[in-house]
Amino acid sequence: MAEERAEALQMELENCREKLEESTLDLQLMRAEMEAGGNIQHPYSASEGATGYEMRQMQQQNARMRDTLLSRTKEKLSSRVEELEAQVADLREQVDAALGAEEMTIMDRDSTINKFRELVHKMTESYNELKAQADSKVGPREGGCVETIVDRDSTINKFRELVHKMTESYNELKAQADSKEGGCVETIMDRDSTINKFRELVHIMTESYNELKAQADSKGTFSREPRVTGAAELGSLVAASRACTRSVDLQLRALELTQARARADMLAACLPEHFMHTAAMRYVSMWSTALDTCSPDLLVRCASALPDALQQPSDRTQELGQLHESISTSSSALQQQLKGIRRRLPPGALLSAVPLDPQVPSNI
Repeated sequence: MAEERAEALQMELENCREKLEESTLDLQLMRAEMEAGGNIQHPYSASEGATGYEMRQMQQQNARMRDTLLSRTKEKLSSRVEELEAQVADLREQVDAALGAEEMTIMDRDSTINKFRELVHKMTESYNELKAQADSKVGPREGGCVETIVDRDSTINKFRELVHKMTESYNELKAQADSKEGGCVETIMDRDSTINKFRELVHIMTESYNELKAQADSKGTFSREPRVTGAAELGSLVAASRACTRSVDLQLRALELTQARARADMLAACLPEHFMHTAAMRYVSMWSTALDTCSPDLLVRCASALPDALQQPSDRTQELGQLHESISTSSSALQQQLKGIRRRLPPGALLSAVPLDPQVPSNI
């Protein structure tokens, strides 16, 4: 081992010496060219202005590019080989599973055949025994011989029926084994066809993606300005819709406040004046106690004695109508503005990118 190691090291040393001599010779040539001004033309250069130093640089670049190309090609081929090996492993597993199923079917068939043979052997032995007994009893016992013959015939018929059933079961098992083997082959063929279809689909989708990307790059410069203007209009419209919503909310709150005040005035009209004073908690408790002690009939008679509030003139219905009319007009105006902006938007613009109410784009 030591001698082989020494020989290998000696060969490496000789190779290193040869490389060192070549590098020294190249260095001397380069120094000579640089001392001569670098204008010495290489004898194998195709162009007139290429010097030996430039030729060596180009050769080194070619060598590096060749190594890079080989490494890239090796990586691609290795990845492809790994994929193919994985596919081969999957196919081998499927084939092994199919072979295992076939072997199990064959074993079941063989065991059934062996059982059938044993049964045939037993039936043959019983038949021979019965035949021997019949031959030995042929003289004085004719009636017993007739019975023995009848039993023998019935036994033979049963034996034939059993043979027929065993033959049918054997044929069924054989057909099942053949169908399982054909199913495994069809499964492997279907898998290969599916893989080919998937590859074709990937190729078609890649081509369509490249075409769409090229179209998007070509149309990207034309569709930026309309989107910006459409986004600005949508922003202003959103601000206007928020202001309108805020004004409607304020109007509703004002209406609720007026209704609460009217309700308080109606309640105060039914109570004495000193009930609203600060030191009138005793009257409040007395009033609540009196209400609790009153019967429902008495409360109904007292309420019927009061004037009907529905017959009194009130502006509540008119105020509600005006508020409803203002809300409907503002919402219709906003909807018309949204439709106008939607018509001016480019085809690829999305309203989901703008902070709008989710129900607004669906109503346009």
